[in-house]
Amino acid sequence: MSNGKKLVYRNGKAEYVSEAEWMQCIRATQAKWAAINAAEKALKKAVKKEAAKQPKKVAKKRSGWL
Repeated sequence: MSNGKKLVYRNGKAEYVSEAEWMQCIRATQAKWAAINAAEKALKKAVKKEAAKQPKKVAKKRSGWL
């Protein structure tokens, strides 16, 4: 840390920012990941719901020699 500032990495470079700006970056990152996780959860739920609509595939019994 330099003069009470925190190091952040953004726009392809590292820079020192104030504590308040650092917390703002942390909150933005957390919000971004929360949105990503919510989208993944919704997608998994939709895929599961769609899969439930599909008829189950039943293996056919083979007759004769195997």
